[in-house]
This record gives sequence, structure tokens and C-alpha cells, in this order.
Amino acid sequence: MKRALLFIVAVLILGGLYLAFGKQPPALEQNSQSHQLLKPGDLAVIHEELLLTDRSRGIDKNGDYEGANERTFTVDLWRGDGVQGGPLLIYSHGFMSTGRGGDYLGKHLASLGYTVAAPTYPLTNFNAPGGPNPADVVNQIDDVRFVIDSLLARNADQEDALYNSIDPTRIAAAGLSLGGMTTELVAYHPRRADQRIVAAISIAGPTYTFTRRFFAERSIPFMMVATPIDAMVPYADNAANIQNKIPGAVLVTIENGSHAGFGSQAKWLRWFSNPDSLGCDALMENIDLSSDQTWYHKIGSPEDGVIEADAPRMCRMNPIPAAMNPLRQHQLNTLAVSSFLQCHFADQKDIADANCEFLKTVFADEIPEVSVSIDQSAPSADEQALNTEQILNTFADVRDDAAIQDSAGSTAVNHWYADGRFINHWQNANDSGTNSGRWSARDNKRCVLIESGMESLVGRERCGSIYRRGSHYVTLNPDGSVHALHSLSPIPADEAL
Repeated sequence: MKRALLFIVAVLILGGLYLAFGKQPPALEQNSQSHQLLKPGDLAVIHEELLLTDRSRGIDKNGDYEGANERTFTVDLWRGDGVQGGPLLIYSHGFMSTGRGGDYLGKHLASLGYTVAAPTYPLTNFNAPGGPNPADVVNQIDDVRFVIDSLLARNADQEDALYNSIDPTRIAAAGLSLGGMTTELVAYHPRRADQRIVAAISIAGPTYTFTRRFFAERSIPFMMVATPIDAMVPYADNAANIQNKIPGAVLVTIENGSHAGFGSQAKWLRWFSNPDSLGCDALMENIDLSSDQTWYHKIGSPEDGVIEADAPRMCRMNPIPAAMNPLRQHQLNTLAVSSFLQCHFADQKDIADANCEFLKTVFADEIPEVSVSIDQSAPSADEQALNTEQILNTFADVRDDAAIQDSAGSTAVNHWYADGRFINHWQNANDSGTNSGRWSARDNKRCVLIESGMESLVGRERCGSIYRRGSHYVTLNPDGSVHALHSLSPIPADEAL
């Protein structure tokens, strides 16, 4: 009997060791910059759990849960021991997760001198009363604001352990999945953004319902981290066009990553071919796709840049392709997040410069699964929207050499005439053609009606805003994404009609 018990104990111990230490990803090259940046910082990490109550707001009724008059939630807090005046990061978890979902990021950043606060939101966490409800994301904007208020109050209290540990001018927000949407909302919402947030990171966050207009009110550093085989938040609909919506955005693409693989809990799923297979099962059980009720109007209006769009089809990959080891994905995500934040927040210029250069050029060179795209068309300080009169005057009798941004590799030469006519000669690597028609300006937008040329566009009027950027111009599509970059000059005599 004793031998049997000893055998069982030995098996359990070995099984626990295998779960903890088995199936590790390959080590990074010892002499690589990636290896150096992934090392923890010099500070010992303190972790604590806070309980916050916002008495000015309640929790909505949710399923069989009657709601509450106060909004109470826990916050996981990681900080470096003895840190003084370091940056603050608010990390927002994904749907059906908790604040611990950002555990590996919190620990690493705290060792570098950051304070990382990760709330477990009342109605989007896995154990939410009445069941997880993604619609409560609209209330998480003010949850983030309340967390910042609470921590800065402690930061100003000489009797508090957090006294003077946070620099109020260096606050960032980051989040995974629905937490990525929370980050986008609190950093950019035209009416509700928290202006104290000066950098933002969305990790596989939904953006399909936001137009360029949504992001236009603020110009802050932004990074999207995503994977093309994401089974839950499709890359093509949410990440691929992010630089058309946010000028200057950084897009880090991790090939063969999974959506669930970005979360800390995925470390226990590294023996699965793809953690999204389990993640999709849980997601589809907790989202009612048959409901015709939407909550976009609670986020904002079309004037805010919020459109009521059909959600991209989730969990439709069949079969779901094999994904990388989640521990490897954690390494790559840590490198992306920490280098981006250090690029903008590091105290020492040489450290900031090294992290900027790593993100810009070294990261993708050293890691074959990673590609980094940095939009070079970031808005400059003199970027201004043209009003109706300025559009009419600017595009009267000019030649327009255009680089089309929403059709890769396409260019165009346009002639805009003061009498309302235009001619467009376009070309790309495979084809070329000519369109002609009428143009006008109203409501601070230029409207174009093609009368002959490309059949799919004939008879369709399209109106979009125009911005001046230095000596060039940027035109937007009706949805607010970038259409083209333009250089204007007088129409040469030999080209005039």
C-alpha cells in the first residue's frame, strides 16, 4: 500500500514538473539583442491584489444578476521594489479572462521600473455574475479612468507605499482582445478618451467598428500586435488596415501565433496544436450570435467614427492551423510591448534609442516569425483638415500625382479643373486605365462622381475629407481610412484639355 502511495506521489510530482517545465521554446540566440532585452530588469517585483470600489457608478443587470449600485473589482498590481517616478501601464484583459492574463507582461515591465495595473472587470471576466457579457466594454472606459485616479491618489499620499512611484506624465494603456478594444476606447474616443494616456497598445484587439475619424482627435504612439491565423479576432478585418486608420501606427505581426496564445493562461495549453481550438469552444458558448441586438450605439455614433458593422466571422477556420508554442509567443509579445514602451518612456536616451532601433529594424531581423511595419505617414504638427472653400480653391486647375494607399502599388495622375471636371489616369503592376467625371465640395469634403471608366465605380459618388500635411495632401475614404497621398502642381500646358 505504501509503495502504491509513493508511486502515485512520484507520478504527481513528475507530472507537475513536466507541466511547469516541459515543452519549452527554443532559446533565443545568446548574443542577440532579443535575448538581452528579454532578460528581467534589475528590480525585484512586488505583486499585490487591490480591491477598488467606484461608488459613483453601478454594475448593470446581467442575465439573472440584478446588478449593483457600486462598481467593485479587483486589480492585480505589479511594481518594482523601490521604484521612483516610473511609468504606469493599465493592462485590460480579454473576454472571459482576468487581470492575471497579463501576468508575464506585468512581471517583466515591473522589473524595468513600471507599475502595471490589471483590473479584472466586473462583467467581462470568466466568473462574471450572470455570465460574461462583452457589451460591458462600454463601461470599462471609466473603469480604467477610475484605476488611474485611484493609483495617482496613492502616488500623492506620503504615507502610502506607492508614494512618488508613478510619473503622471508617462501613462500607457494596453490590452488583449476585448481589452484591446478597451484600450482603443480609453485612448482615442473622441468624447471619452482619458487625456492622461499618452501611448497605447492593442494586442489582437477588434478595430472593425472604428473608422479613421474615431482615432483622429489624438496623435499618440500606438502599436497593434496581431497574428494572421487568429481564429477569434480575424487579422484581415482588424489589424491589417490599422495604419490606414491610425497614422504612424506600428504593426507587429507574429506568424503562426494564436489569439489565445497571447494570454498568460495559454502556457498550460502548449501541448495543444493550437490553443484557439479550446478558446473558440469557450467563446461560442458565451456569445449569442443569434441575437439581433447590438450595442455599438452605446460606444458612440458615426460622428464619433463608430459604425454599426457586422462582426467578422469568428472561429470559422476549419481546420484551425497549428500554432507556435504559447511560451514562444509570450517571449515575442514581451519583446514587442517592452521595446515599444521603452522607446517612448525610458528615462535614459541611450536606452530609449536602443529600443526604438530594435523595434524598427532588429526585431524582425533576429526573429523569423516576426514582421514589423512602421507607418511613415504619421501626421505632422501642421496637418490641417481643409474646409469646403479650401478644397475648391486648392483643387482648381491642378495636376495631382497620387500614391494610392488602399490599393498596393497603384499610382495615379489626376487633373482637377475649376469647372468641376476631372480626369484620372491610374496604373499598377498589372493594369492601367482612365476615369473621368465631376467633382465638387460640400460639408468640408470633396465628392467625386465617376461618369466613365472603371465600370464598378461609374455612377457612385464618394465623399471624403482632405488634410494638408506640409506641402502634400492626404485624402480619406468615406469610412475614414486613408485613400491616397497627393502632390499638387500646375497643369502643364501640354497636358491641359
